[in-house]
Amino acid sequence: METTSSFGYWLRRQRKALDLTQQVLADRVGCSLAAIKKIESDERRPSRQIAERLADVLGVSVNQREVFLEVARGVRPVDQLSLAHEPAVPTPTRLEESFPNNLPIQLSSFIGREHEIAELHSLLMSNHLLTLTGPGGTGKTRLALQLAVEVLDAKRFTNGVWLVELAPLADPTLVTQTVASTLGVREQPGRTLLDALTDYVRAKSMLLILDNCEHLIQTCAQLADFVVAKGNLIGGTIAMSPDGTRLVVGDSSSAVRVLDVRSGEPLREEHNNSFVVHVAISPDGKQYAAASIDGTAVVRDLATGKVLFPPLTQSGTIYQLEYSLDGKYISTAGFDGVAKVWDASTGKELHSLQGGSAQVRGAHFSRDGTHLITTGMDGVIREYTLNIEELVELATARLTRSLTTEECKKYLYVEQCPNEP
Repeated sequence: METTSSFGYWLRRQRKALDLTQQVLADRVGCSLAAIKKIESDERRPSRQIAERLADVLGVSVNQREVFLEVARGVRPVDQLSLAHEPAVPTPTRLEESFPNNLPIQLSSFIGREHEIAELHSLLMSNHLLTLTGPGGTGKTRLALQLAVEVLDAKRFTNGVWLVELAPLADPTLVTQTVASTLGVREQPGRTLLDALTDYVRAKSMLLILDNCEHLIQTCAQLADFVVAKGNLIGGTIAMSPDGTRLVVGDSSSAVRVLDVRSGEPLREEHNNSFVVHVAISPDGKQYAAASIDGTAVVRDLATGKVLFPPLTQSGTIYQLEYSLDGKYISTAGFDGVAKVWDASTGKELHSLQGGSAQVRGAHFSRDGTHLITTGMDGVIREYTLNIEELVELATARLTRSLTTEECKKYLYVEQCPNEP
């Protein structure tokens, strides 16, 4: 067993084995960077309190904890602690034997953080989008690259693993272009680059890593939402007219098709500005609304396809829209964390409701049309009072409270309720 007589050297080896910088170790222990530097250079011994925090952060086992504390304080010799293995230079992945990728060759081995890697593997099995957050220098990029190497070796993504470096970018408008360039996607006549990119990834199984996106967070979030929403779309979005004779179908393009239910034949095809994510038909079957990924919703006459008024707009993707039961109002729920209520006959915006700090996934009218219920990515369901008699005069609706499980069951179309013990 390799040993050392220097506690500072032992600490430095253990820290590097865990892929921690001196600053990160200092932050986790709760001491200054200078203190860590002095301990690692054997200029000073840690206090009992700092030694205990070091044991916690370094993952010292219970049966070795007292030995570690005594070694740290100089009561026992350092050779009673085993040294962490020196990082070895790994054998580079032979790209020609692997699935397609552009991963850089790592010049040091990855040691430790088994729990985080295992958890990420599990999350990746059941989610289309993962976000690693934390202070700078905590090894987020290294952790993501190690996960990428492991899933590449396991051949989980048949179309490869791709890293997009965003740190050099200052202009958010270049994000889509950079991702497309990494994947070899080129602009096509008559189509946006974003449409071409989404079409390219939709039929593929791949892992895409956006690295260093904190300074471009809004653009990256919208791009990720776009790709996840459309890249995994299979059947699109569909609505049936109340009389059962017409289907309105939005697919993974800007097209909206009106179909005859009996024959299945298309009667008409209209186009929005971008990919259609949700469609709804009014209760009287006279009009329909189609929401797009670009934050617009177009309302058309169902019989003729005529656009009835300018598009309803939000500053982020409209996830969902809905008509009230009397057909007088339309609600929209958006990526921007806002739910809106519109006059279905004129397209006039009547309410703008802040649905918490998270994205709003749904905005639903109560059965009697007096309340609006929003469901958010923060897991909270909120109830807003809508006085229909004075709706046009109100600037904003009043947030009353969050709903209990039993209360939310009273409302239509609420797809999630809080779990109460």
